[in-house]
Amino acid sequence: MKELILLAAVLGIFGAGFWAVSRVDRFAARSRRAQARAAEGHTPSFVVLRGPIEDAQLLEEVRRFRAGHPQMQILLCDASDPEAALDAARR
Repeated sequence: MKELILLAAVLGIFGAGFWAVSRVDRFAARSRRAQARAAEGHTPSFVVLRGPIEDAQLLEEVRRFRAGHPQMQILLCDASDPEAALDAARR
């Protein structure tokens, strides 16, 4: 009789755990879909290019950025002080 009660309790705990995890999974899936939809229409207000970059890649980045920001301005900063460059880009 003890074994039957123990088995029922374990099965009940497993069932409740499965139900809770499935609810969390559905919530996470909805959250991921909402974030993906929000990211589709989002264009950055500034672009930081790190490391060496070729002229063609730089031109492509400028063209892509200009598509979403027709009144853009270009600010070039030295990489020796990246924090100052980010502060200048935010102004």
